[in-house]
Amino acid sequence: MPQAASVTATLTPKQREANRLLAGPARNIMLRGGSRSGKTFLLVRAIIQRAINAPNSRHAIFRFRFNHAKTSIWSDTLPKVLKLCFPALRVRFDKTDFYVELPNGSQIWIAGLDDKDRVEKILGQEYCLDPSARVLASDLTWVRASEVEVGRELIGFPEDLNGHMKLIPSTVTAARSIRTRRLRVVTNKGETIVSACHKFVGYRDDRRTRNFRSLSWVRADDLRPGDSVRFACPVWDEGTTKADGWLAGILDGEGWASAGNVGVAQNPGPVLDQIRTEFDRLGVGYKEHLAKEGCAKVQPDSIWSALRLLGTTRPVRLLPKARSVWEGRRGFVARGCRSGHGTGTRANPEGRHVAQVTRVDDLGEGEVVSLSTSSKTLIADGFLGHNCTLYFNESSQIPWGSIETAMSRLAQKCALAPAIATATGRTHLALKAYFDCNPPSKLHWSYQLFRAKLKPGTKESLPDPDNYVEMKINPDDNRENLPEEYFEVLDGMSSAKRTRFRDGEWASEVNGALWSLEDRKAEDGRAMPGIDALRVTEADVPDFRRIVVAVDPSGTKGDGGGDDIGIVVAALGVDGQGYVLDDATCQLSPEGWGRRAVDLYHRRRADRVVGEANFGGDMVRAIVQSADRTVSYRDVKASRGKVVRAEPIAALYEQGKVHHVGDFPDLEDQMCNFTANGYVGEGSPDRADALVWALTELMLDGKTSSLDAL
Repeated sequence: MPQAASVTATLTPKQREANRLLAGPARNIMLRGGSRSGKTFLLVRAIIQRAINAPNSRHAIFRFRFNHAKTSIWSDTLPKVLKLCFPALRVRFDKTDFYVELPNGSQIWIAGLDDKDRVEKILGQEYCLDPSARVLASDLTWVRASEVEVGRELIGFPEDLNGHMKLIPSTVTAARSIRTRRLRVVTNKGETIVSACHKFVGYRDDRRTRNFRSLSWVRADDLRPGDSVRFACPVWDEGTTKADGWLAGILDGEGWASAGNVGVAQNPGPVLDQIRTEFDRLGVGYKEHLAKEGCAKVQPDSIWSALRLLGTTRPVRLLPKARSVWEGRRGFVARGCRSGHGTGTRANPEGRHVAQVTRVDDLGEGEVVSLSTSSKTLIADGFLGHNCTLYFNESSQIPWGSIETAMSRLAQKCALAPAIATATGRTHLALKAYFDCNPPSKLHWSYQLFRAKLKPGTKESLPDPDNYVEMKINPDDNRENLPEEYFEVLDGMSSAKRTRFRDGEWASEVNGALWSLEDRKAEDGRAMPGIDALRVTEADVPDFRRIVVAVDPSGTKGDGGGDDIGIVVAALGVDGQGYVLDDATCQLSPEGWGRRAVDLYHRRRADRVVGEANFGGDMVRAIVQSADRTVSYRDVKASRGKVVRAEPIAALYEQGKVHHVGDFPDLEDQMCNFTANGYVGEGSPDRADALVWALTELMLDGKTSSLDAL
């Protein structure tokens, strides 16, 4: 884009065409092409315009590495676009959390998908419930998750968990069924089935105050027996007995509902005695005192007891006043005393709202219901986040799994400004996901999604292909804003680099690749099966002799800028064939990836964890065994190069001896970019390295702790 310090930007004809595409009806749009063609400038400009059009909307610009996002987007492109295209717009740069806030309340966040905590802060997490789970609606009914519809109002609370956590309305903005890994969390106060990434409100030690713990969000798959989580109250059903009807009538006749409580007044005698009996039967704690006129006033002893009483009996006169009872009232406190958590005492009444985890069962993959709410919370302790525009910058560097996770949060419903709504005839901002890239090979998910119109991984046809559009825009289309010397640099590149960075085209299969998705022939004419030809399903696999979890640690450190931790699970079948079962590669803290490796070890009933030891000596061993000392572990050391280690494993594939159980698109993309001259893909081949370690251990006998014997 223009480099001169002009007041406004002038777009080239091709850039104006791209601008029209970005404003068009398609939900997912990719600008692909050569370098310095103005793609990033155009996309940032489009996001700012969308933020202007929809007050209080939220948008995110992602790169794979946060430090790259700060350098390229935050410090360069974003200020430049604001100066050249929106010179009159006064925005606030938040240099702590790296977002820009517009005068209308809209925000544009900058992030890297390698920074897990920051991504969760921006997007939230996908929190899913069993279809039979029940969430508390604002009318004090418990609704099954499978029956919750968009627009239904629930009771929520602030997601920041600070202060007294007052109860607030929370409207459902998205509801859908998905299949994912499920866990049964069993506590001393009941159990629930949730997705592995569902978040509970738990505790962490507060170092500032010795006798207290602060609340924090805890993922279901991080819970262990003995952990504590917040518990609101037992689920209730509408009462159907005569006693319930009698109590509802008493409440309507002699009771009241006001801010924060419900109560009933009655003179001493058999009716008052029966009221006490019915409160006890319903599990409603209560307190009473004598009024001056001699009658007794009986009131539930907490906000939750009051809601239980109204929700169960549903008195006709008082129930419509339920909102005044709970809205804005304190539901929890942000800290709880360490002692007495499970019982509740006069000194620690919050103890009644603490459940102790006794067991966490892995139920495998199954159907769950994902609910998004306006407050990002619900009484099932759910927490969700959502954005109305996502932009993936340099998406060729981003694994498909990270894209898919972020896309699942594209759920915010944002009203357009009145003037825009009138001009366009629409009421809400359309959901959008933008992408750009210098095209990698045709094996990459970007080609599968936007050109082949296939779902990455499954290779199924897209149900709505018209919602995935792409456009090529190259340096020649921005020639008037670039120095001629730059084109001389492009012309001097190798053929493969020119294809990508000047012509903006996806490359065909990498020359000299050790692996290929499709069948091919060797130089001597031998037929060599591709990965696709050897792919099998879970139903096709035999019994296993051995299973190993292989860990390839990151060789770099820093502020989230290191490589991924390669984690791959493979097995040796009784037929002597190898089977790749899982690619669990991640960007987590040592504690996080150590726990992931150990969880896979137990879930797959593996025989051993093997870890590459070069980058930290006994680091992998120490991290894995700190998570579980019972794990069988062995170090492996790389005294030869990556290609030398990979070639014997590639030979096993050529012989048809290794099968992938399912699709592993990110792993397979790395494998197909491995050549006899080295790795030619983006970043480090962490996934492929872990695969090589696993299959070496299983199929080459793992004779030594190095690969010198190969």
